[in-house]
Amino acid sequence: MRIVDAPGYGFAFAADDAESAALHSMTRDFLSSGVASGRVKLVLLILDARHGVKLPDAEFLRFLRAEAHVGQRRLRIVLNKCDLVPPDKLARVAALVREQTHRGVREPPLFVSSRNAQAIDDIRRELARTVCPSFYTRLLAGAEQREQRDKAQAAIKVSEAEEQERLVRLRYNQKRRRVQKQRRNDLSRK
Repeated sequence: MRIVDAPGYGFAFAADDAESAALHSMTRDFLSSGVASGRVKLVLLILDARHGVKLPDAEFLRFLRAEAHVGQRRLRIVLNKCDLVPPDKLARVAALVREQTHRGVREPPLFVSSRNAQAIDDIRRELARTVCPSFYTRLLAGAEQREQRDKAQAAIKVSEAEEQERLVRLRYNQKRRRVQKQRRNDLSRK
C-alpha cells in the first residue's frame, strides 16, 4: 500500500504560476490514470473544519466525479482541525459538507484533530477496509475475538462478584440466625 499526499489546491509554496500549474496538472493526471487503472483505491479529501467546502474544494470534487471518475466508494471526506471548532459549529459545518458533497460521497465525514489524535483509528480502519479488504476482515475478526474474550472475562468477573456477594449474604444470614437464636435462648432462660 502506498499513500500519496498531493499538494493542496492553493500550492502556496509554488515559486510561480508555471510551477503551480505543473503541480496541478500532475495531481490531476495521477488521479485520473490511477483511478482508471485501479491503483488508486481511495481518495481522502481533507477539508479544514473551520471553513468547510470552499470553491477550490468544490471544483476538485467536480473533477474527481467527472474526469477522474472517483465513485462514492473511493472518496471519503475528512474534516481536519476539529479541535479548533466549537461542537455546535462543527455540527453545522459537517451538515453543510454532507449537503455539498452528497452526490460524490456516501459516508459521513471523518472528524480529525491532530492535537488529540481524534479519529486517527477511523482513518486507519477506512484505509484497511478500502485498500486491503482481506486485512480489514482479519482485523475485524481479531477485534471481534478480543471483544468476545473481554465480554467473557467481564462475565467471569461479574459471576465471581455475584458469588462473593452470595457468600457474604449467606454469612450475614447465618450470623443473624445465630444472634436471633442466642436472643431466644437468653429470653427463655429469664
